[in-house]
Amino acid sequence: MFTSTSAPHVGRVEQRRVSSKTGLRANLSSSTTQSEDGDVSMEVDNQLRSMDTSGISDRDEDDSIANIYAKSGEMVASFYSFLPPELQVLRNADFYHEEYKAYIDPATSHTVLISPTTTWVWRHGQNVPSTCYIFPTPASKTSGPHSASGCLVPNGNREPGLLLISPSGEARFWDSLSYGLSGAERFYTAQVLAPTDGIVSGIYRYTDSTYIVVTTASLPYRLTIVSSLGKYSIRVAAFQRQTSYLSRVTSIFSASTSGSLGAAVSVAFGKVIHGSRTLWLLLESALQQWQLSEEGFEKMVHQESHLIELIAGGLAQFDGVRFKDFHELDIELLDLNVLKSSELVLLIAFTGRDDPEAQPQRKYALVKLVLSGERGRVTQVQAVPYRNRFDLGATSPCRLIILRDRFAVIHFGDSVALTALNGKYNTLLPLRSHLDRFLSVTLHTGVEVETEELIALNATGLMSIRIDLDAIARGDPHTREAGLLQNIMNQAILYGPLSHNPLQFTFPPQVDEGSLVQGAEALSRAVLESLPEVDKQSGVPLLDLSSQLGDRVERLHLLIDFIGANEALTSLSQDCRLTLASDAEKMFAAEQLWLWHNSHRTQERQRSVLVDAILLRMREVPHREDADLVRDFFRYRVGDLPELLNHLVAIVKSTDGEDLEEQSQVVADANDVASIIIREAFRHRRDFEGPYRLDTTWPADQCPWTAESLVLQALDIFLAETDALLEEHSRRAGLERAENGDLFHPADVGLVLKSQSADLARFIFSCCRQRQIWLRHANRGNREAERDNFEQEFSRKRRTVFQSLVRHDNIDTAYDLAETYGDFRNLAELCHDPKSGDSERTKNYIERYGEAYTMELYQFYVERHMLQAMFQQEERFSPYIDKFFAEHPQPRLSWIQDLRKERFGQAAESLLEVSEREPCLAVKHVMLSMGYLAQLSEMDAEGEDPEKDQPELETELFDAGLDLVSVQELLAQEFQDILAQEPFTQSSEVSVLVIMKKNFSNVQDRSGMAMMIRRYILQVLQGQAVEEQDIIDLISSRDHLVAGADFVSAIKLVQGFPNMTDSTKDIILRGLWRKAFIHDDWQRVQQTAGLTDNQINNRIRATALYATLRAITDPSFDGWRLTPTEASQIPSFQSLGARWPTLSSDQLKEIETDLKKERDRLETSGIKRLYDQVMRLAVDDQASLS
Repeated sequence: MFTSTSAPHVGRVEQRRVSSKTGLRANLSSSTTQSEDGDVSMEVDNQLRSMDTSGISDRDEDDSIANIYAKSGEMVASFYSFLPPELQVLRNADFYHEEYKAYIDPATSHTVLISPTTTWVWRHGQNVPSTCYIFPTPASKTSGPHSASGCLVPNGNREPGLLLISPSGEARFWDSLSYGLSGAERFYTAQVLAPTDGIVSGIYRYTDSTYIVVTTASLPYRLTIVSSLGKYSIRVAAFQRQTSYLSRVTSIFSASTSGSLGAAVSVAFGKVIHGSRTLWLLLESALQQWQLSEEGFEKMVHQESHLIELIAGGLAQFDGVRFKDFHELDIELLDLNVLKSSELVLLIAFTGRDDPEAQPQRKYALVKLVLSGERGRVTQVQAVPYRNRFDLGATSPCRLIILRDRFAVIHFGDSVALTALNGKYNTLLPLRSHLDRFLSVTLHTGVEVETEELIALNATGLMSIRIDLDAIARGDPHTREAGLLQNIMNQAILYGPLSHNPLQFTFPPQVDEGSLVQGAEALSRAVLESLPEVDKQSGVPLLDLSSQLGDRVERLHLLIDFIGANEALTSLSQDCRLTLASDAEKMFAAEQLWLWHNSHRTQERQRSVLVDAILLRMREVPHREDADLVRDFFRYRVGDLPELLNHLVAIVKSTDGEDLEEQSQVVADANDVASIIIREAFRHRRDFEGPYRLDTTWPADQCPWTAESLVLQALDIFLAETDALLEEHSRRAGLERAENGDLFHPADVGLVLKSQSADLARFIFSCCRQRQIWLRHANRGNREAERDNFEQEFSRKRRTVFQSLVRHDNIDTAYDLAETYGDFRNLAELCHDPKSGDSERTKNYIERYGEAYTMELYQFYVERHMLQAMFQQEERFSPYIDKFFAEHPQPRLSWIQDLRKERFGQAAESLLEVSEREPCLAVKHVMLSMGYLAQLSEMDAEGEDPEKDQPELETELFDAGLDLVSVQELLAQEFQDILAQEPFTQSSEVSVLVIMKKNFSNVQDRSGMAMMIRRYILQVLQGQAVEEQDIIDLISSRDHLVAGADFVSAIKLVQGFPNMTDSTKDIILRGLWRKAFIHDDWQRVQQTAGLTDNQINNRIRATALYATLRAITDPSFDGWRLTPTEASQIPSFQSLGARWPTLSSDQLKEIETDLKKERDRLETSGIKRLYDQVMRLAVDDQASLS
């Protein structure tokens, strides 16, 4: 009910109901057309003209919604009475250009309405049409839109008289209203003002016969109606300034006149003390205190000339208003009232800013003022939550009413503001139409003690505004603002749609976001649960549930429309919007479910799965024993729809073991219920995407209710049960088809289940995608494990769903889902499934989706080893294959594409790379051979085109790899020859032992090395590719070395390993030379007794060390020869661990022990003393041959 400066009118609420129910939505706005010069268009507001008052009786004490305009726990605004037929002219009144004044007189129960030409008087509050008395309004001799002022004159038990005074001062008095029935030509008259006294601005009743008249340019006048012998006369006397009164105020008065302090604005009467009464006269810039005596004398006892400055200081002190000069606030004094404590309450307007950078706005406030001594003091400033929505024009009253010294009612032209003087309660009753006006608001007397009643007059009638001040005092200040906003929204959705309601509902100018969220969610929950504040029939048996559900759906729609129209949607967090949208979705789904239930129950079905599920749920929650639990669920427990799905699951599972037809029917009904709930929720979400403006990345902390685990689990079970039943139906159908042939007809329920299977699949995908997006959002950083688990689960679930759809011939649905959700992996699998496969679809999808699809398609080909399908695609798709291998390196396969595209260098690189990791020796041989040829082709191409500047891949890398393969093939042949000598075929383990015994007996005393040699032998026998260091260990550990050739071959292999680090080569060389040094019996060589030098040299020439040294005397082996001292260094334990990372610590220690044994044998062999002699002999012998 507040008005917002940012949204002067509540926006037009469009009819967007999804259900078939219509008619509740109303236009909540009106529009104003104004030209540049300020003239308002005379086009009549359609809504004001067409307000439907049919069906509204005169004041009715029942609290029917038709009579109520606004209602909260503290206030009720309702219809009071109609206007007389003669007042229908108000519907066409031009309030903007002409001033209308009205006065509701509680003393006489009459109302006066004054226009520039006519005055109407009628008795209000009657239950029968009232007589309307019509009088001519005294014409004004002044220019401008001003109208006459008037007042009723009480006349005991007789009809009151009427006093009218024109702006120029002509007073007319009719001693009885009855003259208004016959032309009102007889009246008493007098001239109140002198020509220089300005114009009359108001008249106030002092006593039944005495009235105070205020003007714009003079002191007030006392007007007295004197009766003598049935005749009346009007006496007028101007107030006289008594300058001799109290010397303490003489200096204050100086020579000022009322005119210099501005026009009179308002008058308020104070207490009667010692026979005299205080009168407070509010001027445009000052305040005067007068004492009126019974004898007809008046004295001004105080004047506050610096009132504007005083109020500006109060605004700065209490309201934080900042200004350099108080004149920039443009303070306007509007009205005043007096408390019993003699404190004054002033209604003011001023120009201020809510934010330093914001545009200045016209604000309103109540200022409490105490006059003590020579200067007044501001004790309180309280903001009035009102902003001008539009220019009111001539008819723009601003009046202040005080209730019980603790509550203020402010009458504006377009609104009535209600505010507690302690600032703990504020509300506003604005009029809907910009052509309408509140013409008068008056306190009504004679009502119950606990409430105060106001009577307000607008262009369509009289309304009652009842205020419960005790309820306001009892309110919790911590929840008051949220409750206030909830009340505003509640009234907007309950009473806003009423076409005859003259009030508009808007938020206050300043809305606390937290309170708005709290209030909106509470109201939405109240509608969902049919709480009494939104359901007048709460607790009463309800016969027409369909209409009630439709009304609740509509109210939730009105709620979000109202928030959006007031531009407050951005103040709602995504969590709050999601809550409101979820409530509306559940409400709409429940309405559609009830409609389905009604039609479903008309069928001849004894069992209702929906009813069973509802009963299970209702027995879990408090309920009345005699209640209709099904209707109560839809009335009070709509929010439990997810739990209802869970109970449907229990019912479905309970049918296991029952007859197939009965079980199928139960599952089909459960599927129907689940489908209606989810489908209608999604439909509502789609259709109302605009009003809620939900972020589809679901950044809210709460999960969308359709993506909650409970819902997903239920849908999974429904699909699984449906799938199982379809399998059984298919099995039985197969048997029946075999028996009956062409006479077989599939069961109807089976066809239903098949259709439902497709629907459930769609729902599962939609709900899971929502949860997937929600978990991926950054706000869920603490849910990483849950997110990862769900991603994996959803991937598995999609695969299962697609398999189920294909299995039951829902192939089109499967393709549609895969396309809709961009599930290209499953789309690829569907295209190659034996049942659903379609090569044309594959081609179309490549053309449609391009890279997004081919990435998954080619990955599928790789995993399924469907390489032929990949490489046989049309040449125009070849760039996608290149892109796939670029983003997903597959050198084991990409070399094929490279060769197809004649990229020989890239093919050679890929083949070399994968050959290094290839475990199969034969395959490795092929890869190296093809890579070698590809490299030669690349080099040849570069030779033909000298412009190319590509780095060459040296063929030595392939040479080294092929040499290694060749050595291993020779070893394999050697081992096979050994095994061929055995009489029986042996197992792999026994074969390894035979070879160890024949060729590697020298390592038997070294358990660690023996273990590794056995492993290498097994790899050779199995055709596995053995690592470089392992091959060297094999060929250098044999018992029968071929004249040192094996050592030389090993050294050459090490030389050919360009990618091997120097430290690794050093370790291998030291191991090789250590074995070469300890291979021969050097103690025997040193036994020279009885031997000639030539015989000793021949012994040396027979050693493997001599043969090795002689074979590497070539300078190319410089740096590859080690001395015994260099060879005695063994690798560290860490180096051993780096070479054999899979071995345990104990196994590594065994190998380390073996190496230490080798080193010890080297130290004791005596080779260190003989090495130089053996080297010299080898060099000399080799030189003698050259």
